[in-house]
Order: sequence, then C-alpha cells, then structure tokens
Amino acid sequence: MSTISFFSSIDALTTQSYPLDLYLSHIQDGVFREQVELARQESGKNQTQSLPIVTLSGLFKIHKQGLSLTQHSGFIGLDVEGFKNLQRGKLILSQDRYTYAVFENHTGQGLTVLVRIAACDHGKAWQALSDYYEGVYGIISDPMDQMVTRFRYVTYDPFLSGNPEAEVFCV
Repeated sequence: MSTISFFSSIDALTTQSYPLDLYLSHIQDGVFREQVELARQESGKNQTQSLPIVTLSGLFKIHKQGLSLTQHSGFIGLDVEGFKNLQRGKLILSQDRYTYAVFENHTGQGLTVLVRIAACDHGKAWQALSDYYEGVYGIISDPMDQMVTRFRYVTYDPFLSGNPEAEVFCV
C-alpha cells in the first residue's frame, strides 16, 4: 500500500501518513467537498491556502530546513491544463495504460494525472512522463511536478477515474 503525507494546512508543522487509495476515495466521496467548493467559489489565494495539502509522491517529515522524504509512494502526479472540456480530457487520459487515476484539481480548472512509477530518480521519471504525455496527447505538465516535495491542495471530484491495473511507467 502506498502512503502519502497529509497536512492540515500549508502552514502545518506536523504531518499525518495517509494511504493513497484512501485519499483517492476521499476525493471522489466528497470528504473535502465543502472546503474545495468554497475555495473554487472564492477563487482567492487566502481561501485556497486554508485547504489541507498532500504530497502524492511520498511520506515526508518536517524539519527546520523543509521537508525530507522518508518513503517514496511509487507515484508521480502530473498537473495538466489546456483541455477546453475537462470531462473529455479526463476520459481520454483515463484510457492511457499508465494512468492510475485522473481527477480535477482544487481549482476545477485543470487535471491531475497520477502515474505509478518504477523505483528510480524522481526527476528523470517526471521528465520521461512529461515527454510521454506531451508526445501522445499534446499536453504539458507543470514543471513544478518534477519536485518530489510537490504538494497539492486537496480536491473534490465525484467523477474521478481510477485504474488500479494501470501499468508501471519505467524510465
């Protein structure tokens, strides 16, 4: 089972371990719905920053110097925008053999594609994945995704598309 870090807010000084598949269920089941919908309506930075955050690529400890990875989750999340129709984009990306899950991000304006990766250098895996999705679908991943410490605000998407049988992406 893959584990990620959950922070109650961007300013949190502690973190909780959180099973990745439970987080995906919570996205779909609406555990964060009220908070996310309020942030989407307000679309202000202050409202967004009140949302809890997660690190999809692993379990982290907080130190004075920042975050340190204690265990990689075996996943990378790619944030992509540019689809005129998010539902269509989600449908297309969900059919890719490497897409483990795809869901709307916290703003409701883009998608997060979650991909299982083989144990390797996170940055190299991100670059290869970014090249793959750009080559096949013409979409560009946010360069911030190459950082293993990349955090994401929790989100809500009742139509999250998951594929637990997705292939592992190897570099």
